[in-house]
Amino acid sequence: MAVAPKRNALEILARLVPLNTLGEGELKELLDSAEFDKLKKGAVLFEEGDTASLNIYLLSGKVALLAGKQEMDVVDARDDTARFPLAHQLPRKFTAIARTRVEMVRIDNRRLGELIARASQSSYEVSAVDSDAPDDWMSQLLQLPVFQQLPPANIQRVIMGMEEVELEQDDEIFHQGDPGDSFYMINRGQCRITRVGIDGEEELARLGPGDSFGEESLLSGRPRAGTATMLSDGVLVRLQKGRFMEYVVEPLFRRVGYREALGQVDQGALWLDVRPPSRFEQSHLPSSLNLPLSSLRYQASSLDPERSYIVCGDAGGDDVVAAYLLLGQGLKVSLLEGGVPATDGPDAKTTGGGDVVPLHGTGANGADRKEEPEQPPQQQPDRSQAPAGGESRSLEELEQELGQARERLQQLEQERTADDSREQLAAALRENEALQAELQRRAETLKGLNAEKETAEACLADLEQTIEDLQGQLAEGRGQGKELKRLQQALEQEQEKRQRAAQQAERLEQEQARTGRELAAAEQRAEELQQRLAEAERAAAERDGEAGELRQSLQRACQEREAAVAAHQSLERERDQAAEAAERLQDQLQQAQQEAERLREREAAQESDRRAAEQALSEATDRIRELETALERQQAEAAQAVAEQQELKRTLERQQEELQRLARIEQQLQASVERMEELESQLAADEQRSADWQRQREQWQQREQELAAEVARLAAEKEQAEAGRQSADEALERQRQELEGRVRDGEESLAA
Repeated sequence: MAVAPKRNALEILARLVPLNTLGEGELKELLDSAEFDKLKKGAVLFEEGDTASLNIYLLSGKVALLAGKQEMDVVDARDDTARFPLAHQLPRKFTAIARTRVEMVRIDNRRLGELIARASQSSYEVSAVDSDAPDDWMSQLLQLPVFQQLPPANIQRVIMGMEEVELEQDDEIFHQGDPGDSFYMINRGQCRITRVGIDGEEELARLGPGDSFGEESLLSGRPRAGTATMLSDGVLVRLQKGRFMEYVVEPLFRRVGYREALGQVDQGALWLDVRPPSRFEQSHLPSSLNLPLSSLRYQASSLDPERSYIVCGDAGGDDVVAAYLLLGQGLKVSLLEGGVPATDGPDAKTTGGGDVVPLHGTGANGADRKEEPEQPPQQQPDRSQAPAGGESRSLEELEQELGQARERLQQLEQERTADDSREQLAAALRENEALQAELQRRAETLKGLNAEKETAEACLADLEQTIEDLQGQLAEGRGQGKELKRLQQALEQEQEKRQRAAQQAERLEQEQARTGRELAAAEQRAEELQQRLAEAERAAAERDGEAGELRQSLQRACQEREAAVAAHQSLERERDQAAEAAERLQDQLQQAQQEAERLREREAAQESDRRAAEQALSEATDRIRELETALERQQAEAAQAVAEQQELKRTLERQQEELQRLARIEQQLQASVERMEELESQLAADEQRSADWQRQREQWQQREQELAAEVARLAAEKEQAEAGRQSADEALERQRQELEGRVRDGEESLAA
């Protein structure tokens, strides 16, 4: 049931994280959709696996977080941990149960994200977080995507373990080659990362408030790959390596064995091998995607955020760094326990659970062993054969074998020319590495240019908004000038009315005075007639004798009296009329006086308004002049920004063309790398064959020496045989001659 908070609702929301980064306006908007609630002891706030997009904050009481039936943590509203949302990862990893009566508030996470994005993009509102506030860096820390995935308890430990470090311009944070000992985030100021390579020092990045760095060396265990130097005075916060690994890395990474990973693959996850292509070609998991760490930094955005990825590689090295980078991109990532195992055959076992992992590859040496050529038959002379025929055939065979051996040696000499290509291959590899480094540097440069472009576009948008505000203020100032003119005209009209009313009041006073004088004259004439009448009556009483005259006088007096009465009545009527007129004039005078008083008050108010309006007009005029000056300056800056933006666009186009060229070069390099890897495989096989042929050559040389000795021996035997045969021939010839002599002697004897 929704309840109204006992405390100020805005104050409640303003102390929560990350609501404390919002301004009062955004907090009021968020308050309209916030749901405050009270729950009894034992009530369930949410259950494990819940996917509702809500941030739930504990305002009072205690809440237990359970994984299954095991209580993992207890959150007390009085602790700083309660400033963070309860088990905010979706789907929920815990069930939350009230241990006491609790008060809570539910915040729509999507609405909160919209307001935070709008507040961060506003160029004219004052930031809701004071840069001098002691917890300013905490808000910056919570803006990092990786830290948004940590449990509140770990975030609290991270915050408690952070150390502030004040540095001055040109101070060195760490040096290339140093061992990694801390994770850093910039609170105030700027720094740059440089690296000394073959071509000298190059700048890799520039970082500002809210940026973090130094984690790669901690994750990989390798020395610092660059040098970090302050570009201005500033403040950093750092977290020691041990705490970073314990509070951030361990709870962040989800390590899985091969069988569990196979289950994820069956549900649509992808193997992501982050080793170099040469290592990938030697052995890799089936259907795995090869994305080396060197290219992952600028190709991670091409990965589907809806898919899950199982990162594999050399255990404890690039795979951990790659998983951290992908988590920072908001991707769903698991880490294969033990990495991709080394193998001497098609099958091997992982080091993390005894699961059999079929690998694709060519063996331990990276290439299939080619069949060695058969050695020519080695025949020994048959010493049991006759000296004349058998030994001649053995000599011919030996000479033929010796010729074959010499041809084979010549072939081996030709094959050994492959050794000369090793240096060329090594040079090509070095050139490839240099080109890859250049490509990475160009990519980093393009990334920096894109950031500068975004900054310029944001600056241009700010300038356009400022120009619109200035134009609105200018129009408002002009509207105030028109209103002031209207007020002046109204004041002049009121002054004219007041003057006419004063003239009318003066005329009424004069008319009243004239009517009063006429009334006094009429009353005086009536009194005179009364006196004359009384005198006439007295004269009539005294003068009875003069009755006729008196009668006539009386008649005349009566007539005069009647005339006087008539005149008196007329005067009475005139007096009544004059009195009525005087009353009316008095009323009109009072009304005129009241109107005059009101006019005087209005005049005073209008005079005050006029002075205020004149002052406002003067201020508005000054403000208009300032705004016009600022407008001219802003227009000049806007024109300059537009020119800079156009220049940046041209630069970006050039960089994009360069990137396309580099992409083509990269494709060529990839082809070259593949060719070189093929050559490496062939070279390895050739080296093996060369070693075998070297051994064969030594054997053939030894055999050649033996054959030469055998040939010499046989030649000597042949000479001896020839000498024996010659002796035998001579003996036979002598015997033949002797026999012929004997035959002749016999024939002669017979003839005789």
